Amino acid sequence: MKKVIKICSIILVSSMFVLSCNEDTIDMSNYQEAGQSLPFQEALQLKKDKAKYNPSEDITFTVNAVHPNTSIRYKYLGKTLSEVPLSSTSWTWTPPSDDFKGYMVELVKNTNGDETILGTVAIDVSSDWTKFPRYGFLSKFGSVNSSQRSKVLDNLKNHHINGIQYYDWQAKHHIPLPLDTFGNPESSWVDLFNNDVNFETVKGYIDEGHQLNIDSMFYNLLFGAWNPEAGEGFSNQWLIYNDQFHNAINKHDLGDFGDILLTNPANQGWQNYIFNKTTDVYNNLDFDGWHLDQLGNRGAVYDYNGNGVNLENGYNSFLTKLYDQFPDKKMALNAVDQFGQNKILNSPVNFAYTEVWTREQYGDLAQVILENNQMSNNQLNTVLAAYMNYESNGGAFNTPSVLLTDAVIFAF
Repeated sequence: MKKVIKICSIILVSSMFVLSCNEDTIDMSNYQEAGQSLPFQEALQLKKDKAKYNPSEDITFTVNAVHPNTSIRYKYLGKTLSEVPLSSTSWTWTPPSDDFKGYMVELVKNTNGDETILGTVAIDVSSDWTKFPRYGFLSKFGSVNSSQRSKVLDNLKNHHINGIQYYDWQAKHHIPLPLDTFGNPESSWVDLFNNDVNFETVKGYIDEGHQLNIDSMFYNLLFGAWNPEAGEGFSNQWLIYNDQFHNAINKHDLGDFGDILLTNPANQGWQNYIFNKTTDVYNNLDFDGWHLDQLGNRGAVYDYNGNGVNLENGYNSFLTKLYDQFPDKKMALNAVDQFGQNKILNSPVNFAYTEVWTREQYGDLAQVILENNQMSNNQLNTVLAAYMNYESNGGAFNTPSVLLTDAVIFAF
């Protein structure tokens, strides 16, 4: 959902299910008891080479130094799988072939029988990143060279980000990737806020992210047209209106930057048009999917012929047709303040995404996650776009506030 002028802090976090077992059915002898912990002193910078790993994919680790009497301990749910001496600043490990499993790797120093953890890193082994989405976003696509992109992506990798949303990368909502007269992508363009976008920057982020097992999702509204012009093939008959006589177009005001005109997501003409433009995107950029956006409850709206439009049903229609058109691509639709979420999660989306606005309490965040679990029959995990301290956006993050919010979300 668009907001102009204000720059706000955002948390994109995913909730993950915690699986429990009956202790009578498993051997607990190698597990640490609840509350048991070892002293921790982060003296070594332990890093992995990718954001996530496919089953049976080798993992390369690096560390900045080798300490004596230090071992590498590989763990799963508190159980030690194996342990070997730390003898080099770089090594590889092949995790078990099981899918959708997470592991902890610890560097443990033994001093006269007393153990101290000198470094840790978590490992996600998942064939599909959307099972446990750890979502981030990019928003600057001007002249960014390979070295600069590498630093950005390496930082995201170190924070375990396995999916990235490319926010406002597009030229126009109804023509996300501009093509020249020969059908080739333009080398550069400006977004609707007059920011420069460089094709090679976008492409570089996508391709270089794939080397780190980070997937890329392009952002776009599912039902928006910005500044449509003659010759673009756009029709006003696809729009939604505030009246039954197609006099007042339902639009999103961007102030000096113009208006986004909203289309009927269930209109077949609009679907065919934007799917063709999406084909242009996928033919030229190796995006892994589409991060779709909406604009919340628009009230009573009508199509060009004066018929009432049910946007929630329209979302389901659009997403179902989108999947039929691009079955190998991922998709997620932002449920702005949960609007239309039940219809969204009963379509072929890959994870739940909620942009939280009016539900501002900690309990509200938990409730949104529980609602999404129920509406998806406990099949989809949730990403929350939770805008922290929205009215106090100057200066730095309120770190304790962010951490507490994270803790609440992770608890569900």
